Amino acid sequence: MKKYSMILSGNLLIAIATVFFIVPKGFIAGGVTGVALAFESFFKLPLSIGIIIISGILFVIGCLFLGKEFAIGTLVSTVSYPVFVSILELIPLNLELDIFLAAAGAIFFYSYGVSFVVKSGASTGGLDTISMILNKKAGVSISFTIALFEILSMLTQVVYSTDIQIMGGIVITFVYTVLLNSLLAKDIARIQVQILSKEYEKISAIIKEKFERGCTLFKVQGGFTREDTFAIQTVISARELFKLKEEIKKTDDKAFVTVSQVSEVSGLGFSYFD
Repeated sequence: MKKYSMILSGNLLIAIATVFFIVPKGFIAGGVTGVALAFESFFKLPLSIGIIIISGILFVIGCLFLGKEFAIGTLVSTVSYPVFVSILELIPLNLELDIFLAAAGAIFFYSYGVSFVVKSGASTGGLDTISMILNKKAGVSISFTIALFEILSMLTQVVYSTDIQIMGGIVITFVYTVLLNSLLAKDIARIQVQILSKEYEKISAIIKEKFERGCTLFKVQGGFTREDTFAIQTVISARELFKLKEEIKKTDDKAFVTVSQVSEVSGLGFSYFD
């Protein structure tokens, strides 16, 4: 109940940011919302309908290529977000905020909304579905394609937006990302995770394939059982921690996991990239 309450609350906050702050000022936006805003401008398709259509198509594609696990993790967000947008659009609320307060409101509600969803171990769905498919089928970097699709979805709105609306959308996206990382990290730069599990092969594969992170295996011996096994050590971002814990739990619910703060990390994937 707590998990699904957080997912629903998060999507409600995202919908509030969209309907009451982004749309009234015409800010450009990324993701599914951005594409739906472009459809609304070019084809006069209501925003909520556009979100439902795009999210539905992406959900079906995700189910076909990514399977049951993807469906369970994104179904609540895929359904609840467009429903909340549809309901909020019916509320005749005109806040009459200036552009700076509207941008601040969008950043606040969007950041907390996404943080709630991520902390629950779920996904907001959307265009990152395509990124996950490309990564699975062709090994393309998820972080690269997510950033690319975010930019492309924002570009669809540039042709009819004013300079203020374009700059406002860019500022919102940048500040939102910074605030979101802060909310998820709680002032922790990077996180080191150590895992003791008999399913170390499966868990290390998940870390490499789903999170695009390296890991180290240490040969260890249980102090009580005296059994030889391997411990896994990896360094991830705070945003990835919640999802990793979910994956570990699904693979081995008896795994022993320790999490510690790392003040600095350098190397491939952190201080430089391929």
